[in-house]
Amino acid sequence: MKTIQLKQPDCTLRQITSEDKMACWMLPKQETHFDRRIKRQTKGRIEYIGAFLSERAVAHVILALEDHPKLHAHNNGEKSAYVVDLHVIQVARRLGIARGLLQYLEERCEEHGIGWLGLDVNPENNAVARQLYLDTGYEQIRELELTTYDLVDDDGNPFVYEDWCIGLLKRIKPG
Repeated sequence: MKTIQLKQPDCTLRQITSEDKMACWMLPKQETHFDRRIKRQTKGRIEYIGAFLSERAVAHVILALEDHPKLHAHNNGEKSAYVVDLHVIQVARRLGIARGLLQYLEERCEEHGIGWLGLDVNPENNAVARQLYLDTGYEQIRELELTTYDLVDDDGNPFVYEDWCIGLLKRIKPG
């Protein structure tokens, strides 16, 4: 398991495991999403990454490793991954944790031979996040559109989540 130590604050970035359940209690939706994320990680579909301060998770992000066809028009069909649900708890914001997580994801993509990393962001509700992505080299590839996500709840029932988002994409390594 790869671990990165951020200089400021004293924060460790690493894969979240099933043993981290109690350490993740401050993160949103953990009571309903934690076990499913660990299961998907075990199957190799995602990497569930956390930022830990004093052994407590203060941020998390999912690196979805399955190729995303909606990016093919922008990356010549090359292998890509997707950033999902990057969240830093309020008291840990503006400390460089999100930027560190993005760098960690890029390194993981390189190790997997993935050349592109995409994401969706709501530019109105997440203006700070949008600016972070632009500052770290992501480029806008889609205008504001209603984006739908086909999801499954904890009882196995499919549902659709919708949000107004723009699409961003970053070249991780030259082709």
